[in-house]
Amino acid sequence: MQITIFSDPIYGLGKLPGLPVKNASEAAFYDQDMVKPALLLGDRVTLRTWRLDLMDNELLGAQKARFAVPLVGTIRGVLIRNSVDELAYYEIDKSLRRNLQLVFDLYDNGDGGLDERLIASKAVQEFAKRKIAVHRRNYEALCEPTFRPLIESGVLEELSWDPRSKASWSIPRAIMEFEDAFTVGWESMMETLDHDASGTGVMIDTGIGARLPHEVPNIEYRSTQVLKNAMDLMRLIDGLSTAPLDEVLDLRTELSAYLQPFRQFIFKYATEMDIDPNLPLAERRRQISLMWDAEVAPAIDSLKAEVQSNGFHRNLFRVAADGPEAAIGIGLGLVTATASGALGVTALAGFGVAALPSIIKAASTTIRGRTGARKQGAYFVYEAQKRLARRVTNG
Repeated sequence: MQITIFSDPIYGLGKLPGLPVKNASEAAFYDQDMVKPALLLGDRVTLRTWRLDLMDNELLGAQKARFAVPLVGTIRGVLIRNSVDELAYYEIDKSLRRNLQLVFDLYDNGDGGLDERLIASKAVQEFAKRKIAVHRRNYEALCEPTFRPLIESGVLEELSWDPRSKASWSIPRAIMEFEDAFTVGWESMMETLDHDASGTGVMIDTGIGARLPHEVPNIEYRSTQVLKNAMDLMRLIDGLSTAPLDEVLDLRTELSAYLQPFRQFIFKYATEMDIDPNLPLAERRRQISLMWDAEVAPAIDSLKAEVQSNGFHRNLFRVAADGPEAAIGIGLGLVTATASGALGVTALAGFGVAALPSIIKAASTTIRGRTGARKQGAYFVYEAQKRLARRVTNG
């Protein structure tokens, strides 16, 4: 399945006031947190994020510092507003501000023309230098370099929220067009939601999801809610949210044969979840956590006892000689529940990936019926948490 993520980390993290510049790097972690579960739920992931549009805007801001008209306009506005916060943002101290005011008093005639002495002054050139440095720092803070290997491998595509190509835009046009970039991006998202495309899922982040019911009342996008449920469920797997992206990618690559049953397992629970999507985020997560504790945690505890019992290991070694064909006879329902734990398969370090079919058969011999199937789903969650916990312990 192809998954397209629409993400607005600025609203998701900061709501209407936005995200403080000093916290810009949080936007990259926000998108990373969206991509991790999507990598395990979909064959290919497309991330459309407002973070890239903001990066484009930082590039634009730096370019504006290299052209006389927008540069002078920016400085003029800074001097007129004389905002403490704005001066600090551009790192303009009292000395530089005084020098800027002096050259503008001398050479800014206010009739729309530009005096070359104003442009060439040390104060204006210093402001331009500091402005470019600020935009470079903001741009780098918004970057997510850990996405690069995923993009190069073709697993992930990272796109701007605004789908329009900006390569041929002039600086004046870019300034004008950026003003309605979010509106254009929103319309593109709605077209994607309304487009009938089988094998494609749309995942919407918290920032957009909170506004969608107000913008499009009385319409429920059930498929996006199922994906949101699946993502929320996977966040409850201890250690997944803090696991490095490369480790998640390794799990996906090494255990590709087990991904489809794992997805079936996750989507089964995600579809059955009946939690109001319009609840406040904190309450929604509390209810999901309660559901996890009520339905999954007891099964994990039960499985822990099974794993540590002699019965499980006796059955494991008894069927180990059967080889990879051991899993063939297991019913589809049990395979779906058992192999659903692709996240935790490599946690079975003592057995190795080649032993998985034997483990599956041993488990099917040990645990019978519907309860056993449920336990097998929980078994792999248990193993995933154990493996991720070892990563934290070992540093």
